[in-house]
Amino acid sequence: MWAILATILPVFLLIIFGYGIGRSGFLSVGQVQGLGRYVIGIALPALLFQSLRSHPIGEVIQFDYLLIYALGSLCVYAVIFAWFRNRGANLQQSAVRAFGAACSNAGLIGLPIMVQLFGPKGAIPVALNMLVENVVTTPLTLSLLHAAGRKGRAFQVVLEIAGKLCRTPLVIAILAGIVFSLFSIPIPSVLARPIMLLAQSAPPVALIAIGAGLRSVPARHKQGDIAIIALGKLAMHPLLIASLLFFFPLADANWQKACLVLASMPMVSIFPIIAAQANDEEVCGSALFIATALSFFSIPLAIWASGADVLAGVMP
Repeated sequence: MWAILATILPVFLLIIFGYGIGRSGFLSVGQVQGLGRYVIGIALPALLFQSLRSHPIGEVIQFDYLLIYALGSLCVYAVIFAWFRNRGANLQQSAVRAFGAACSNAGLIGLPIMVQLFGPKGAIPVALNMLVENVVTTPLTLSLLHAAGRKGRAFQVVLEIAGKLCRTPLVIAILAGIVFSLFSIPIPSVLARPIMLLAQSAPPVALIAIGAGLRSVPARHKQGDIAIIALGKLAMHPLLIASLLFFFPLADANWQKACLVLASMPMVSIFPIIAAQANDEEVCGSALFIATALSFFSIPLAIWASGADVLAGVMP
């Protein structure tokens, strides 16, 4: 367990450092948002592209992994959505709260941990997770958010949103990495080196940006709702994934470990931004704050339960 804590401690120290920067006012809200845009739009796409293109296609595409993670995430989404609808929340609030419980922060928090656990190949399951979230759960949520004013056009709304998400730098980088891997397309060193430098900047800048974005103190009202969202993400999501893996184990044990560990991450950092479209950013922002703090305990527990060898640093 001490080896596990030593693995994740640097990650959370950078988050705490970023939180201190945000609270001190050293970086303005706009500057923190700029850091986040740099990571999401430039550095993280470079890292995912580099990781995917440099491995054989057989190691990149894992359809059983995609199916298990998508199914587990959708089950969590359905349960949390139904819970809040039954408790009187409107359609939009229920959708964004379910989104928070079902979408892991694989790119910004999960990536540095996965690389420490599994080496460079640890970025591959991160890319697959983000593909599921950009193609399945995010379009579903945004479609429900816009459903009220566009009744009868739900399928068209889903297609429009999915089309926009597929044009984002993250999805383009993932798809490009798969194509380069599939056809073994080489990249000249004069281009490969800058891509590598951008990729190396992603983990530290991302963690600092996450911490700096957690500048708000959790709300003192609606604590029950906040707790349900946080527990849904940190407890229900990994438990459902673990149950699916028990009944439908993946062929490669390391992919099973990766799936469980990534499910234990807190929700994505854009959670309050999406929640603002439902006028629910206070509750969802508080849930993000709480879940990120508690993930210091959920992540090592998931690593321990999965049996991931923190000393190996290799994903065969």
